[in-house]
Amino acid sequence: MYDRETLRAIWNKATPIPRYDSSEWRRDHLGNVLKFHDYGKRDSDHGWGVDYVGLVRDGGTTHLSNLRPVHWHARVQEDAANQPGSELRPKVVDLPIRGPK
Repeated sequence: MYDRETLRAIWNKATPIPRYDSSEWRRDHLGNVLKFHDYGKRDSDHGWGVDYVGLVRDGGTTHLSNLRPVHWHARVQEDAANQPGSELRPKVVDLPIRGPK
């Protein structure tokens, strides 16, 4: 879906975690811990995907400037919350940092 260069550019938008390798560990905009090599892995505690800052249906674009990394669990909840008529709201998934694996 995204080439490695684009994924790195999206990844670099996440917040580095002090004392952890920022090329592998970061936090998304909700504070969830992400691991770079767990991109697309829903079976990982630190799996992540790409999210839109502004929804395309609301005028957002698919340009890099409108993309950000987000923990997969938060993305699933956010997608559900953004359905018309939904009363769901995304919650922060507070995952402990287990350190480098």
